[in-house]
Amino acid sequence: MNYTRQLLGFDYHNHKLNNIFKAWIISIQIRYIITFYKSLVNYKLLLYTVQVHGLESVICSIIFFLYNEKDYIIFGIICFMWSFAWFIAYYNLN
Repeated sequence: MNYTRQLLGFDYHNHKLNNIFKAWIISIQIRYIITFYKSLVNYKLLLYTVQVHGLESVICSIIFFLYNEKDYIIFGIICFMWSFAWFIAYYNLN
């Protein structure tokens, strides 16, 4: 990241992994909300896309639960809830 910042003419910045992780989690949640909404409203959303998001959220929750730390458990619960939401979307598409 710092190499790319230097190529663009920006100064050196010490990135904290925690901030990057939080931004990544927020972006995943926003993407899930948009896709989930489309699957419930638009019914033309591909079944494959819903299956992939469902699989991704199940894997995400398993990985977070395996870390067995307080913050990771919370993210695991969130991913598990998304797995349930994708199951509902999958059921509605069938």
